[in-house]
Amino acid sequence: MIRWGVVSTIRAPLPEILDFAAWHLDQGAAKLYLYLDDDVPETLAVLNRHPAIRATHTDAAWWAKRNGRPDRHQVRQSLNARHANNRQVGRSSAEVDWLVHIDVDEFLISRMPIDTQLEALPDSALCARVRPIEALAPTDNTKGIAFKACHQDQAARQAASEACFPTWGGYLSGGFLSHVAGKLFFRAGLKGLQIKIHNVILGDETNPGQASLPGIEL
Repeated sequence: MIRWGVVSTIRAPLPEILDFAAWHLDQGAAKLYLYLDDDVPETLAVLNRHPAIRATHTDAAWWAKRNGRPDRHQVRQSLNARHANNRQVGRSSAEVDWLVHIDVDEFLISRMPIDTQLEALPDSALCARVRPIEALAPTDNTKGIAFKACHQDQAARQAASEACFPTWGGYLSGGFLSHVAGKLFFRAGLKGLQIKIHNVILGDETNPGQASLPGIEL
């Protein structure tokens, strides 16, 4: 049985973190690796009461062992994700088979079990991309939350953006306020894997064997 987990570097109030954790545990995550970017001992204690959550406070001592705390949060995110991945290297029984590196305001929405979709990927796929959708502002007639997706082809995406949002569509790719690149699942325990925000690198290859996960949206 395929086991998958989430790694995230987080600076957010406890209720938001709990929403994030509960959602992904309900989606089937076997393990959550949460790296707290603030000194919040009560949050740390609450999270670590759950057996499927491994929360770490990345304090001064943590970064002292890693050549100091990087100023850019993106670098801290990458280093923490690499730490979670390296936990799986060389273990006789890894905690997870796949990891996905996402933020606390990002939620995986799947039409079928995520482990089933990961298990169906070919052995050559060392990573798999999930594409983003973004919430639309509600109106008085909105029921629930409406989302927008976008074309992957840049020209088609820009044309659709300007057609849907003529006032400001030319300034935002796909009409998105956030990224259109999506995020990656990657096979956990790959030795030497560099984990970036939207990509992974193994040796000289970026996103080796990348597959798509159209049944999952971010």
